[in-house]
Amino acid sequence: MVSSIAVLGLLPWLDLSKVRSSVFRPIWKQFVFLFVLDFFILMYVGGMPAEGIYVLISRVGTVYWFSFFLIIAPLVSLTEKTLPMPNSIHEYEDWKKQGKIKTFKIF
Repeated sequence: MVSSIAVLGLLPWLDLSKVRSSVFRPIWKQFVFLFVLDFFILMYVGGMPAEGIYVLISRVGTVYWFSFFLIIAPLVSLTEKTLPMPNSIHEYEDWKKQGKIKTFKIF
């Protein structure tokens, strides 16, 4: 259990991409969505009894948890072709108004 929390601290060194924003990394964005979904699945399964299908779901979720940090993050950061970056914040805002950048607001 300690290793599942400790691996979170390794992410800054495992994510080797020069672009840090997920706005310009479409493949990374999809894997992060799956990671968040995996977190909620593991949280739900952790509250269930350790029997039947819950054991299988928790094992699959745990495999994805560790593979996200130790396999997916380094590979995606090395192989992903990022979207073009704006030269300034003003250019970024113009791109958002023109619809070149797709973002959504949660709050």
